[in-house]
Amino acid sequence: MRFKLLLIFLFVSFITNAQINTTAEDLPYPSWENINYAGNNHIYNQMDIYVPRNEQKSHPVVMTIYGSAWKKNDQKASNYIKKVLIQPLLKSGFAVVSINHRSSFDAKFPAQIHDVKAALRFVRANASKYSLNTDFIG
Repeated sequence: MRFKLLLIFLFVSFITNAQINTTAEDLPYPSWENINYAGNNHIYNQMDIYVPRNEQKSHPVVMTIYGSAWKKNDQKASNYIKKVLIQPLLKSGFAVVSINHRSSFDAKFPAQIHDVKAALRFVRANASKYSLNTDFIG
């Protein structure tokens, strides 16, 4: 399980640093934007939720965390991530939650992990509001 999580983390870290040519029409738009999952006004505790446009009552969830080695706190989903990761997931019927977290300049590790856990708790607690199926969050 840890190896699988490490591979996912490395993949997301790699693709966030790459560049791709996209236009605004190519990119998915969040269904809900800049939701604060920690109950404060900090940009580093915001998330966007993308839900596929289909007739399902609820959607399995994939959470994306941008790769910055914990050095940035406001990158939720770059255009590259939207084009290469989020858009195919939406087309496959998955909802996508893209989060910000505190940077290593804002707080010492493991604060970033605590932010990710807080986002997961928020998603689980508000699943019905956003049409999410949280039986499995990838």
